[in-house]
Amino acid sequence: MRPLAAALVITLLGVACSSAPPLPDPRPTNNAQTPLNCDSSGSCNCSAGQCRGECDGTNACNIDCSGGACRVDCGSEKSCNLNCSSGKCFYYCAEKVPCNLDCSGGGCSAWCKPSATCQFNCSGGGCNFYCDGTCTIDCSSGSCVCNGPGCPK
Repeated sequence: MRPLAAALVITLLGVACSSAPPLPDPRPTNNAQTPLNCDSSGSCNCSAGQCRGECDGTNACNIDCSGGACRVDCGSEKSCNLNCSSGKCFYYCAEKVPCNLDCSGGGCSAWCKPSATCQFNCSGGGCNFYCDGTCTIDCSSGSCVCNGPGCPK
């Protein structure tokens, strides 16, 4: 293999390995997305729902999106907790930390990143999960889909 071709293959493999898995976006189309407002302690408030943003840093992230329809990417070094009790949220959990999702209203999508321990409550059903980390899932009222090596057996 030529050096340029080898470099291209290695670059493409690196991009493929670090990209997010394909998950359906459960948020309603054309919904207004307000920026997620987080304070320095890691508390994020979007109780009316329909927010989009990130929570990063050394503190635990506690995100209130109880109104539903949020998109959240958590990069906390401590833990990630998302209350999306009305459902329809899209959630990426940080690597190597405990992550929790309350999607009791159902219809969420979430990615449990490598080396994370994720607890997902989707008692309303209709959720999609990709678990690179270890997942525990409550989908007691409906069907859920889980892909990846960390899905419950």
